Amino acid sequence: MRAENRKSIFIRFNMEDTAGRELCLKLTKEAGNAASLTSYVKRVLEEFFNLNAKIADRQEFHTRMLSVLR
Repeated sequence: MRAENRKSIFIRFNMEDTAGRELCLKLTKEAGNAASLTSYVKRVLEEFFNLNAKIADRQEFHTRMLSVLR
């Protein structure tokens, strides 16, 4: 894969900050036996965006059904 086709993000957690520390610990715990924390975070983000898209689709369907019924 060519370098220009790859993108990276870096996340730093401030372990002195309660919210940052708790998020980091949750991610690490939930990743469990995942090959890497990075792979786990990518999967969680993909699931999050897919879920949001499904919710938006359902809300749009609901809105359309209400307008048809009215």
